[in-house]
Order: sequence, then structure tokens, then C-alpha cells
Amino acid sequence: NIYISEANGGFIQKPFKCECGEKNLILDIDESELTDIQRIQIQDLPENLESSEPPKLLDVNLYDDLAGMVLPGDKIIINGILRIKSRDDKKFKAELDVYLEANSIEFIDQDVRNIQITESDKEEIRKLASREDVYDVLVKSLAPSVYGYDEIKLAIILQLFGGITRENPDGTKQRGDIHILLVGDPATSKSQILRAVKQIAPRAILATGYASTGAGLTVTAVRADDGRWTLEAGALVLADRGIALIDEMEKMDKKDRRYMLESLEQQSYHADTEIMLADGRKVKIGEFVDGLIESNRDRVIRGKDTEILPVDDVLVMGYDLKSKSIVITKADRVSRHIAPDEFVRITFSNGRSVTVTPEHPILVWKDGDITEIPAKDLKEGVLVPAVRWYETLSKNTLSKGLAEFLGFVIEGNRVNLEPTIYEKLKGICPEIFDEAREKRIPYAVMCGSKDVKVAFVNGFFKGNGFVDGFEVGFTTTSKAMAEDLHDLLLSIGVNSYIYEFGNRYRVVVSGYDSISRFAEMVKNDPRYPRILKILESKNHTNEIVEDGNMGFLRVKKVEIVKSDSKWVYDITVEPYHLFVSHGLILHNTITVAKAGINATLNTRCSILACANPRRGRFDKHEAIVDQIDLDPPLLSRFDLIFVVLDEPDEFRDRMIAKQILSSDFEEKTPLITPDLFKKYVLFARNEIKDIKLTEEAEKKITKFYIDLRKMSKEQGAIAITARQLEALRRLTEASAKVRLSNVATVEDVERAIKIFKKSMEQIAIDPETGRLDIDHVISGVSATQRDRFVVVKNIVRELESSTTWGAPEDEILEKAENMGIDRDKAMETLEKLKQKGELYSPRHGYYKIADTG
Repeated sequence: NIYISEANGGFIQKPFKCECGEKNLILDIDESELTDIQRIQIQDLPENLESSEPPKLLDVNLYDDLAGMVLPGDKIIINGILRIKSRDDKKFKAELDVYLEANSIEFIDQDVRNIQITESDKEEIRKLASREDVYDVLVKSLAPSVYGYDEIKLAIILQLFGGITRENPDGTKQRGDIHILLVGDPATSKSQILRAVKQIAPRAILATGYASTGAGLTVTAVRADDGRWTLEAGALVLADRGIALIDEMEKMDKKDRRYMLESLEQQSYHADTEIMLADGRKVKIGEFVDGLIESNRDRVIRGKDTEILPVDDVLVMGYDLKSKSIVITKADRVSRHIAPDEFVRITFSNGRSVTVTPEHPILVWKDGDITEIPAKDLKEGVLVPAVRWYETLSKNTLSKGLAEFLGFVIEGNRVNLEPTIYEKLKGICPEIFDEAREKRIPYAVMCGSKDVKVAFVNGFFKGNGFVDGFEVGFTTTSKAMAEDLHDLLLSIGVNSYIYEFGNRYRVVVSGYDSISRFAEMVKNDPRYPRILKILESKNHTNEIVEDGNMGFLRVKKVEIVKSDSKWVYDITVEPYHLFVSHGLILHNTITVAKAGINATLNTRCSILACANPRRGRFDKHEAIVDQIDLDPPLLSRFDLIFVVLDEPDEFRDRMIAKQILSSDFEEKTPLITPDLFKKYVLFARNEIKDIKLTEEAEKKITKFYIDLRKMSKEQGAIAITARQLEALRRLTEASAKVRLSNVATVEDVERAIKIFKKSMEQIAIDPETGRLDIDHVISGVSATQRDRFVVVKNIVRELESSTTWGAPEDEILEKAENMGIDRDKAMETLEKLKQKGELYSPRHGYYKIADTG
């Protein structure tokens, strides 16, 4: 018998010779004894480290029955033999690489899967659950050294117990996890409460906004020295079936925050999406990626419903958001993933459209900044960033004379070509003489120099150009040709848009600067004077806000379309994660970085997070979304948001001083020990798998919801949505779970409503009207402000044609004041509309409606 071990790099190392002396050995899998092996990496427990000390890491090999025993986040003690890694390198490193060959594993008791709940523990827990004052006892046992905050502590208690996770018949899920956010002044014990929760939660991971873990919040893939891909779990994975405690969340990287409350799935493009590479080539992403994967099968990384191929010879136009410029760069990898049931098709004001998966991130302009939202949440009229020109690689392919002639004949071949010219064109651009193919601009032009492209545009304009009223551009029978023209014009610095005109397509040059550049290019055309007249009628300011190589387009249409493809595709551009095509700045998938490893790591946890206001202190008169650096979609996922203020109050200050200075440890001793608290929470979560609301409880919660909805209708401000109703259900179920009951009563509903009201009164009251307005929390815009936005925009629209530069500020403010809007509020509204990209100022003191259509 021959024993073969696994060597570094994932290859089987053949023994030099058999015990019998035979050297010509053959591997026979059927006759071999195979051994399971798992490689893990362990690090020091965070609580055992000094504040500035990085954790030490050690690789461990687990064999046979030990393989598969541990999961990310487990706290373990490993007994084993320290070994030195063998290397095939000709040069040896001065430092030896070591690993641990495990012999046994011991789980530390604090791990949720290994907490032993004895019969006496269960009896004590049931006695606690039956007490009438059980909620008060639990509250006093959570952070007893922190004075007050009883409502917040009770909410956290309910969060620890959690609601019921349900799967609906249609496959959708309703989460039972409760998410809470604490926002407020510094030095108000927010962090201390988080650390207290860590002591009593069965499974808790504490992270900070500065560094949640080396892997961020979810998971990342790391390529080891031997070429293997391994997974590093982030905070949410480590906290699976427990609670993730995140301190100073506002300091967390935006990419990490995006993954907090729901894992984004496929973020990719439909197979027919045509993208433009750096050399001017245009390829359908599906055909392009399929071809690369099929011809490089030996290098493909396979994963769960995923295939990934690292590439090093695909050049794309990446985009640097900081410098607002195009960067010619190599793509890092291409990938394909199993397609979802539906796609989102987005059409933009330049006439181009892209089809993406519902979760795909789309860059949008919001509140004076560029942010990302999933395609499924995109609304018509939103501004998205676009490029003002392309920067492509070029090479000399055609003479200018031949390029101009080609432009003239390409649409329909309307002239009889001389045989010599025909053969020359066919040799350079064979695709244009294939009648079975749709008419396109040949690659020889798309990759040509600027002079070649300008010459082609001149020829095409002579054969198919128009100057009509206030428009100048081109006409074609082919949509693909229209899109090629749009891309070609961008590569020479000319903006345009496409629209269907009868059974033809028009490509219209847009914007004063672009028309001016185009006129200079075709100044020898007899229609040149008519183009100059169009210029005279145009405002000299651009139609869209511009900064570097960035302008903005508007979303014209968002459609849901059924899937007709097996795969969805992407090209990953490191480190920018952005590339340019369709005149747009498009996002690529970051999740491909998980290297397609066939593993599913869960993030089924509650989140308790703390955040500090941007300006140090919380302002009760300002919307919460304007005070913390968190996106509205993320804020809306929190069931409860509490504001913690540091306000002078003699009685409270005296009690806090007494609590801090007191040497009486009995006052600071919890009524329930942390060990019993952990077992109580774990027992309740394991024991109570379903909870029914009594008829009275259901009526109570329904009445509360309906009453607030009626209030919304009467006052014009949305007081509550279905999302808050689901939060009330979770809180009610958690209240019942504390009592170890499968039935939620009216008392549970009342407890949930009381906590919910406390949260809403702190964050959702419109300071101008005193009304409850949930939009004031999520978007920072109350119903009153929305009404002002409409009024002020209508005033600008009415006055913008009164001067060359648009609506004068003084006249806007005067008209707004006559309509009952205070001048200061009107001025504030003008500034907010500018930040949102709905207005722009061609000149100081003048405003126009931002419309790129």
C-alpha cells in the first residue's frame, strides 16, 4: 500500500519509491485511501490583545474527522504539532513558514454551539420567564453601571431574543432579526452599552468603523502563497445567528456599509449588453466572456453558480471617480453567474440603455454627491454620471481620404464603386460588404486616430447628415449604427443623443460646446452657415453640470424584463470598479472577489450599531440623515433608531455622578449573571420556533397602523409604512419570546408600540409642523419641504425664460414670499434643489431647471 500526502499548491506529490523498491509508480485513485483535509487560519482572541497590537495568525491543517468541525467565528483551542512547510523554491526564505498539524480541537464554552444548558438552568430560566417583572429584571441586568436609557435597554433586550424568521409560499423570506441604531452625542455611554451586550449575547462580534475586520463586514477572498484561494470571514459572518455590534459606524467604508443589512447577489450585465473596449472595439459581453472562458478552461475558477477567469490582456476604459478622468487599464478578471429570473432595463436621456440584474449598483447624483443604489430601486428622472468624451487607444488604419469616402458610402452603398476602391475597402473593412450583417461603423474607423474619425464623420454627414430647425446630426436605418455614431462622436469630444424618428434613428449633436466643435469639423460643408444659426439660438451655457470628464444624464425609463439568458456577465476593473461605455460611468461587480469559491457563508444576525453626528453634537431640529454619513437605504433597514443626547439635567446629572462615583458594587451588579443571561437568550431562541398573535393583539397592532396611515392621508406626511409594521411584528414576537410563550398578547403589542413610539418621537417629527413624518428620517426631506420644492421649481420654470441666464434669484424669492414661503426657507430650498441636481446656476444669482433630455 502506498500513502500519498497532499503537498503545497493543491497537487498530489508522488512518492519517490515504494517500500519494495519500485520507482515507476502510478496513482490509482480507486485503490487509494483518501483523507479529508481542511485548511484554516486562526488568530488571537481580540479580547486578549492590547489596543494597538495586531493579531498573530497561524495556518492549521485539520485531517479526517477534524475537517469541517469549525466555522468562521468559532473560539477554539487546538492541540497539535508545529511543522515547517516544504517549498519547491530554489531559493529558501530566511524566515521559515510554519503550520500546525492538529490532533484535537476544544471549543471554548462561550461559543454559541457549545453552551451547555443543564436542567437546573432550564428550571431557573422558566422561573425568570414567569415573573411579572421579568422585563425590568432583564433591563437592570444590561449594563447596570450605565444610568438610565431604560427604553433603549428594553429594545436591545428584545433584539437579543429576536422575532420569528418566516419563509413565504412564494419563496421570499421575512426576517426575524431586529436592527437598532444609536445616534447621538459623544460621551453618552453608547460604546459602553455595546460592550455590555457583548458580555451577555450568546454570540457577538464587536467591530469598529475604522476596522471591522481584515475582511470587512461580509467575506473576501485571499490568494495564498501556494496559489489557493481562501475565504476570510467578516464581522457579519462571524456573528451568524448572533449579534454584530458596530461602533462608530459612520467611519466605516461605504463599500462595507452597503453589505450590512442584506447581501447583494448577482450584480452583472445581460449577455447582449455591448461594451466598448479601450481600443474602440465593441463586443457583446456575453459572447466576449464566453469565448474567453471556453478557450481558457484550465484557468477558470469555478464556484457556486459562478465561473471566473483572471485576465491580463483585456484593456478597458476604467474610470477614476476622484480625478474624474478615464484611465486606460487592464481588466483584472471576467466572470459569469447564473442569471436571475428578471432583469432591469434602464434607458437614459442620451438614448442608450443597459440591462442589468436587479441588485446591480447604479451610480446616481444625490445631495451633491455620487452614491450607489440597486437598479431595482432606480426612479425615472434621477441624474446619473456620464462622460463628456472618450479616451481610447488609436492607431493609423486608414487615410483621411479613404475614411471620408467610407463614411459617405457606408449607409446603403448609394454609389457605384470602382473595382480598385471596392477591393481596397473590402480588404480593410470586409464587414461592411456582408449583406447579412447589420450596418456598423467598421473597427478600422473606431480604432483610428482623431483625424481619421473626423474625416469619417465628414463623409457620413455629407451622405446622411441633416440640419433641421434647431437640430444638427445624422440619420440612419440601423440602431446599432446610431449607437456606433454616438460612441464615435464621444471619442472626438462631441456629445449627442439618439431618438427614433419614424422607422429611422436620429443622432443629434447636443449642447453649445459640442455643436461648436462639430461645426468646426464640418465647416467646409455647404450647410455650415445653418449650423452657425443653430449656435446663435443656443444658450452658451452647457445643459448639464460638468466637472472634469464628467457630466450628467437623466434616467428616462426603468423597465422590468424577464430573463432569457442562462448567464449574466461582468468585467472587473481593479481598483476603480468602474468602466466607461454607452457614454456612461458603469459599475462592475465587487462580489467576484470572492473567487467563486463553492461555499455559502451566512450573515443571519441582528445589528446593533452606534454612530456619531458629523458636527459633533446632535441637532434636534435637523433631519437625522443630514447629520450622519449613512445612506437612506441603509437607514431605512433599521427597525429602531434612538437618539442619545447629552443635555444638562440636574437630577439626571446627580444620578450619573452617584452611579460613577459610588463604591457600592451591589448597585452595579446585574440581577442576572452574564452566564445565565446568555443561556436564557439561547434557550428562548432555540425553544420558541413559532409565535401566533392573539386576535386582540392582531386587532391592536392593525388599529395602530391604520390610525397612523389615516393621519398620513389627512396631513400629507407619511407617518408609517409597511416596513415599520413588520418591525412592530418582530418586536411583539420578541416580547412574547422573553416569556417563553408561543402566543403574543395585547401586552406584547403595547410594549412594542411603546418602544416604537419612543424611537419615532425622537427622529421622525417634522420640526416645522410637529407632524410624524417617516420620510423626514429616511430622505431628510419632509412633506412640507417637498411641497416647497414643487412650488419653487414651478416658479423657476415660469421665470427661467425671462432672461438669457434663467430665473433671477430676487424674483424667485419675491414670488415665493407672495405664495407664503419665507425668504430664508425659499433660499434654503433653492440650495437643496441645486445639491440634488434638479436646478443649476448658469450664472451667480440665476437658476434654471436641470434638463438633459
